[in-house]
Amino acid sequence: MTVLHTTEFQKRGLPHGHILIWLDRADTEVSMSVIDSFVSAEIPDVNEDPLGFILVSEFMMHGPCGELNDKCVCMKDGKCSKHFPKESQEETALDKDGYALYKRPDNGRRVFKNGKWLSNQCVVPYNMHLLKKIPGPHER
Repeated sequence: MTVLHTTEFQKRGLPHGHILIWLDRADTEVSMSVIDSFVSAEIPDVNEDPLGFILVSEFMMHGPCGELNDKCVCMKDGKCSKHFPKESQEETALDKDGYALYKRPDNGRRVFKNGKWLSNQCVVPYNMHLLKKIPGPHER
């Protein structure tokens, strides 16, 4: 396996990574469960993973935009330029071009952000292991 990555720092100083992984030929068939083990687009259950819930709520929610806030900076010509909110998706799948459509079930989990309730449709895909490595205030 070969890995290429770069880390950028966004406006608020948060790290943002771009990661590209080449798998060995023996590993070319990637199942949806393998994708789900690395990437999630769901709000964690606050009772099962309170830290994950807090981190996703604070750092991985897009918006509110669209009908909830047409003045959001991501709005271009009346639509979100980042294509949020995404469609609900019960299971991870690949589109016709091979891009992942991440699991985003309509399971009732919500986050209150900027006066609006946001669902899994507004979660920016993340890797929980990496997200939990964000340094706390005492480590910055």
